[in-house]
Amino acid sequence: MTVKPRILFLAEAATLAHVVRPTVLAAALDRSEYEVCLATSTDFRSHVEAAGLPVRDLYCIGTRTYLAAVLASRLLISDLKRQVREPFRRHGLPLSGDRTLPRRAYTALARALAQVAPRDLRKALAALPIYLDYLADSQAFDDTAFHGWLVSLGVARPAPSTCLATLPAQYLSQRYGSSAGATP
Repeated sequence: MTVKPRILFLAEAATLAHVVRPTVLAAALDRSEYEVCLATSTDFRSHVEAAGLPVRDLYCIGTRTYLAAVLASRLLISDLKRQVREPFRRHGLPLSGDRTLPRRAYTALARALAQVAPRDLRKALAALPIYLDYLADSQAFDDTAFHGWLVSLGVARPAPSTCLATLPAQYLSQRYGSSAGATP
């Protein structure tokens, strides 16, 4: 009898995103070949259980503690969207706005697609409701610790807003040529 390799995923429950990513990876593994388990705290445990994965307890700082730290220095996803969309607008390339469908509609769509999808895609479709919860969560990006580490090394870096304004503009300029007002 062959013993299946055991894989333990650890998910710090700082945000739903921290739990969803390893949950999706774990759920995608073939259970006939691997024994899979995910350890996390109670904050988002139900999402792991909904994916049909065994769950173990893991002490984590938790969402409230993490988000309190993030609020001190945050870059919101809405800021990222605005900074990426602006260079496209200056090039005359409109981007569609956000499309919001009710979670139940997405879940129903995933179930319907799973009926006709190739066998190797069915697990990914089963994870779609988990991604929906992730996307519905308020997202923020914090790099205070990383920035502190760079400062301790004497390394300076440009502000994220400078990079975000420059990179899409450079891409668009290379792809579509310069355009009036296309530089940040």
